[in-house]
Amino acid sequence: MYEAATNSVSILKRQKNKLYIMPQNLIEFWNVCTRPLDKNGLGYSLTETQAEIKKIKWRKK
Repeated sequence: MYEAATNSVSILKRQKNKLYIMPQNLIEFWNVCTRPLDKNGLGYSLTETQAEIKKIKWRKK
């Protein structure tokens, strides 16, 4: 699924589409990151999750 998502984003960027990060995207990302691995999450700590969100916010510029 990761590969499909990154490929789709790459195609949209090549086509010069504007991509937006909305608050709901970050909320859902936070939920998946901090959810335990055995509950279909990534099991990240709060610090790791915050670092990933900072990367996302930086990339949108």
